[in-house]
Amino acid sequence: MTLSTNRRRSIRSLRGSGGAVARKSPGKTAQQLDEAQRRFGKLKWKQVLAPAIHYARDGFEVSEQLQQRRDAAAKEFAGKTNFDT
Repeated sequence: MTLSTNRRRSIRSLRGSGGAVARKSPGKTAQQLDEAQRRFGKLKWKQVLAPAIHYARDGFEVSEQLQQRRDAAAKEFAGKTNFDT
């Protein structure tokens, strides 16, 4: 058995068997991420999440083209989402 095959089997064992229910359950997802991190992760959670925390706190610049696309899409989603444009 190769290392690649062994990893695929291990990762498959982390997947829930709940179908659509599993995809809707944030607790299950968090549990599976934690299990994967414990089994395969080399970094601590603090290190893994640091870039996401940085961007969530401080934001990031986007290109003018992306801003234009966002503005165009905002018109389509107006009144359909729970956030302001």
